Amino acid sequence: MSTSIDYMTLAPEALGILYSQENYLKQVFSDHEKLGLAELELLKLHISQVNGCAFCIEMHTKLALELGVSLDKIVGLSAWRGLPYYSEAEREALAWAEQLALPHISIEAREQARRYFGDKLLVDLTLGINAINSWNRLCKALKPSLI
Repeated sequence: MSTSIDYMTLAPEALGILYSQENYLKQVFSDHEKLGLAELELLKLHISQVNGCAFCIEMHTKLALELGVSLDKIVGLSAWRGLPYYSEAEREALAWAEQLALPHISIEAREQARRYFGDKLLVDLTLGINAINSWNRLCKALKPSLI
């Protein structure tokens, strides 16, 4: 029988670091002209799908809908390259997120993302991608109950 491990109770200081990072990301993306909170949520959803984290997929789907992300964008994430629903910024962010999932990051991909987003937003975007990857790993490994 598999049970979850209450990582929030067992390591509150460590989880506090992740929550502080989420607060930082929320602040950074709340007013950004290229990528806002809705786009960040869409990105978190896609990364959670790539990582196969059921808990995070359910949570970020609900949050994306609450932030006004269209159902077309949510449903089409697995084939985003071939669908017309996504903005240029969303496409660049999704491509960068997928690049970070690879064992080796292409210098050309990094430079393309850097040209599009600039250094500061690329750093923040990379932090956001790494943050959801951390949450996905925690949730998959320690099995929280579904929302």
